[in-house]
Amino acid sequence: MRRSRFALWPSSSQRLVCLLAAALLLSACSVHVFSPPGGGAPVESSATVGKGRYAVRGDIAVGSAVWGPTVSAYRLSATRGLTSKFDVMLAPSVIRVHPPDPGNPHGGIYSLRAGVKYAPVRYVALSSGFAPGGSVGGPYLAHDAGFILGGENPYLVPFLSFHGVLSTPLQAKTVRVVYVDEDDEGYEYYDENDEHQVYTPTTAYYRKPLFTYGWQGSLGLKLPLRHVQAPVMPSLTCALGFTMLFTKRAGDLFSTFGCGLDATFGR
Repeated sequence: MRRSRFALWPSSSQRLVCLLAAALLLSACSVHVFSPPGGGAPVESSATVGKGRYAVRGDIAVGSAVWGPTVSAYRLSATRGLTSKFDVMLAPSVIRVHPPDPGNPHGGIYSLRAGVKYAPVRYVALSSGFAPGGSVGGPYLAHDAGFILGGENPYLVPFLSFHGVLSTPLQAKTVRVVYVDEDDEGYEYYDENDEHQVYTPTTAYYRKPLFTYGWQGSLGLKLPLRHVQAPVMPSLTCALGFTMLFTKRAGDLFSTFGCGLDATFGR
């Protein structure tokens, strides 16, 4: 079976997806483009920041899809505690697909998520958010809602999160889908400058992003850095994340590993 090595989300190059179940029945894979979620998988525990307090966080994640590209995600967030159990937050993020299409160096996925977090009890939090965004596939609106479980303590906090996600293209644009035939090794040759080159057979398709649904989950640890003598309370968080996306045609799973550093301050 042929596979693509290019992008999955609406970056400048899009990849080919073939569901395992469909592969049992069909001889060809489906070409499709996802509408992105509002950022990568969450990297946070269930704790809220506290009434009248603020927190800033930066996190980076890297990963790949089962059938395709490598991705990197960058997010910066600012949080305000309205009560001891309720936070509001704003988080811009960027997702990059690797390798990028040489024809479009600005193939990132950009979003701005506005969200809330409510912790009714110490070890459980509910969160939800809306994220307008844009990519080479056009603007989109994403929504997520779910829960976070955390074993909050002063030393090492394990946590688990699960969120359902929806993403709707608002003005979908046609994107180029580059398909690489990995069964055909191509051939080598020397160009007019006597430089060695390798020709790889490719096929280009053109598709628009489709309505996308799925889920995001993460499993991680938070290390409160209470020994740091500073006017803020920093902590380090690392998590293994999973993002499963579907369209009406097919789906795919991303796995990522991300780490974040945050600082909480205020009265």
